[in-house]
Amino acid sequence: DSTSASDKMEREFKHAFDDVERDARHASSKIGRTIDDGLTGGAHGNYGYGALNFEVASGTELGLSQIVRPDALRTLLQRMAKQFLIQSKEDLFEKSREELERLVSDTSPLTTAEQIAKFDRVYNWHLTTQGITFFFNPYEMTPYAAGVQQIVLPYASWKDLATPFALSLTAK
Repeated sequence: DSTSASDKMEREFKHAFDDVERDARHASSKIGRTIDDGLTGGAHGNYGYGALNFEVASGTELGLSQIVRPDALRTLLQRMAKQFLIQSKEDLFEKSREELERLVSDTSPLTTAEQIAKFDRVYNWHLTTQGITFFFNPYEMTPYAAGVQQIVLPYASWKDLATPFALSLTAK
């Protein structure tokens, strides 16, 4: 067999320990999302999720700036951070807690372009029928034992920041 031992071991490792699933769901008929989850094995495996949001008609990936007015991205993330601090404060790493507290209190002037560059694609998020959900994988903000952290902001809590496109998603 001309396959090297390291190639064979790598292939077996990927087969045995990498379990990635794709789950396409729709918050409305206009948008979709895929959520990938992965699980690694071993003595202390790890897992995590990643989301991709897209417009169904065009297949175009959606950033937060297509859902929230670009000049309001920081405000949305400040609302998420406040909720995260309430919901998970005791589980947060000290550095993560400090980072969220800085975000909540940040009033420095930012142009729309600066907000897009800084905040448009920083967190895992997806839209559901309940609102926008941000999620953080183990070790991102909390210890492994705390699991994946999910922060749900109902539509009503950020409707004032929404783009016309986002508002059309919830129109009856």
